[in-house]
Amino acid sequence: VRSAGWSLYRVTMGFLLSGIVAIPLGLLMGTFPAVKHFLSPVVDPLRFLPISALVPLFLVWFGIEETMKIMLLFVGTLVYLLPLVVEAVEGVDEVYLQTATTLGATRWQLVRHVLVPGSLPAIGEALRVMNGIGWTYVILAEIVNARYGLGHIITVAGKRSHVDQIFAGVLVILAIGVASDVLIRIINKQLFSWKR
Repeated sequence: VRSAGWSLYRVTMGFLLSGIVAIPLGLLMGTFPAVKHFLSPVVDPLRFLPISALVPLFLVWFGIEETMKIMLLFVGTLVYLLPLVVEAVEGVDEVYLQTATTLGATRWQLVRHVLVPGSLPAIGEALRVMNGIGWTYVILAEIVNARYGLGHIITVAGKRSHVDQIFAGVLVILAIGVASDVLIRIINKQLFSWKR
């Protein structure tokens, strides 16, 4: 139970940090072409970044404690979430923008009343995807100096050839991942019931 709790904490913290950075930045990039044009050469290649290759670098930068694990999960989800947020904003139906413009909406009103609400359902779905990616990377994050965590249990069990413990760890991760996915889906459904 303690190991599952630590893994859940790490995934949640990485997930929240990536949302705090990716959602506002993605809204800016999706709304203002100049911002997207400026940041795209840096942001677009990040999708091809091999996160596992960053582990040694993160060890140098953040040490072997909790910060390294959370930052690895943060970067691992951020590089996928940011393009999805940009895509969600750009995917808002042009009819809504034209209608609001015809009614005299300013640029700020378009952003606040059309682009942000129109993109939120897609962003909610993107967060479901990021939740799954976070649980994929938790094993990688917990390989190094983790005293607790499902990744630690699986790694130790693998070294000792305890196949039953490996399967148990994988099943717990699967159960928590599915449960959190269902929770996010319910929240999305409640928040965006108007979107079909």
